[in-house]
Amino acid sequence: GKQWMVLAGAALFQSALLGVWINITGIFLAQIRVEMGLSVTQVSMYYTCKNIGASLLGAVLAGIFFRSNKKIYMAVIILAEILSALLLVVGADTWLWYASAAACSLAQGCSGIMVPYVLNPWFGEKAGLATGTVMAASGLASAVISPLASYLIEGYGWRTAVFWMFGIMAVMALA
Repeated sequence: GKQWMVLAGAALFQSALLGVWINITGIFLAQIRVEMGLSVTQVSMYYTCKNIGASLLGAVLAGIFFRSNKKIYMAVIILAEILSALLLVVGADTWLWYASAAACSLAQGCSGIMVPYVLNPWFGEKAGLATGTVMAASGLASAVISPLASYLIEGYGWRTAVFWMFGIMAVMALA
């Protein structure tokens, strides 16, 4: 009963964290690049900043996670991810491009610690299987969200599509 609810909730959270924005950012960056005339180097720098930030902050973020209220921490991380997308909407052709990458690095930097911590007390020796299932769910979410994001970008523009991603992330994370 409750184990399935915990597993489903964890899968929705991890999908919101990775599957809705981090794994599909490239779809948006490609459109932003074309629309704003950004160089491939600028797109590459976005990923470089995000990945370096995630690597440098990972240990710090893990330490904060283990000392904090888990629900609040997880909510703040989702909000940082939403902020990342919002910064692109308001200033992708400014320094906010790099601020967006930095905000996204917060979510990426701790994406592997939160859900396993939540699942461990519920699944004991099968926590690894539960964690793997949840991580796979975030990949499945990306597979579903990618064509939806593409459709929204083509039909309504990338800015409107970003707001749809906010809504999807919020609903999934709240569950």
